[in-house]
Amino acid sequence: MRKLIILIFISLFLISCSKKQAEVMYEYSDHVVDFEEESFVNTSAVRMSDSVVAKKEVASLDEMNGNNYNSANTADFERKLIKTGSVQLTVKSLEDSDANIEKWTKKYGGYIANSNMYETSCRYTVKIPAENFDEAMNSVSEFGKIRNRSVNVKDVTDQFYDLQGRLETKKILQEKYNQYLKKADKMKDLLEVERELNSVISEIESMEGQLQRLSHQISYSTIEISFTAVSTPRTIDTYINKIRWKSVLANIVNFFIKIFLIIIYVIVIGIPLIAFAAFLFWLLFGKIGLLKKLFSKLRGKKNNE
Repeated sequence: MRKLIILIFISLFLISCSKKQAEVMYEYSDHVVDFEEESFVNTSAVRMSDSVVAKKEVASLDEMNGNNYNSANTADFERKLIKTGSVQLTVKSLEDSDANIEKWTKKYGGYIANSNMYETSCRYTVKIPAENFDEAMNSVSEFGKIRNRSVNVKDVTDQFYDLQGRLETKKILQEKYNQYLKKADKMKDLLEVERELNSVISEIESMEGQLQRLSHQISYSTIEISFTAVSTPRTIDTYINKIRWKSVLANIVNFFIKIFLIIIYVIVIGIPLIAFAAFLFWLLFGKIGLLKKLFSKLRGKKNNE
């Protein structure tokens, strides 16, 4: 009897456990179905959120690159320096200096970016490869007597690698947007990704331009050179030599030509005017004397009255 009761309790316990397990499985299957439906409905939303995720990933990469550079030893990076020099010299001949500076520039592999020539001085802006900067500055004394000399070195290592790192992360973001552009199946999603992609491309072009200008300033140092001719005491011969005799002779010829033209104007215009005035005088007050006769008649009438 006892065995029968124990078997009944065991069977009831097993039946209740199987029912609970079935309910749990049913609830789990409902949740799975709901999750699949929700993910299916919000597929486009998930795709659109990818652009936000991409921005966060690139921002984290950008921050990581900056932290890596800041935490790394500066000796591991090549120093980026912008060198500029300025030299003022006194020379005997500006013409000779102009020819010498062209040879000097070619000797050190540079080029003249700008030049200005005046009566007693001239200025040059020369670009020299950075590796030849020190040697070129030391050899400037060959042109003449140095009056002033200065060198300035600007360290742009942080700026260069920061810009380079941000450019790399922007290119990663561009690649991610290109991938999302291929996946977009709705016009709204397509326009959104294209707008973000165009913005990133514009930033990349701007950064590449900045990096190119900065790299050129690093690769080619700038040297400003100014020459001033030695002043010599001025004598009478100095002033005579400076007189432009052709110009003086031309001015004299022009003076006589103007006088000749004035005489012609007087003859052509003045003589007819004088002749016309003489004719009027002769007609009114001369032998004919029209005005005289008129006045005499008027006087005679008054006497008769």
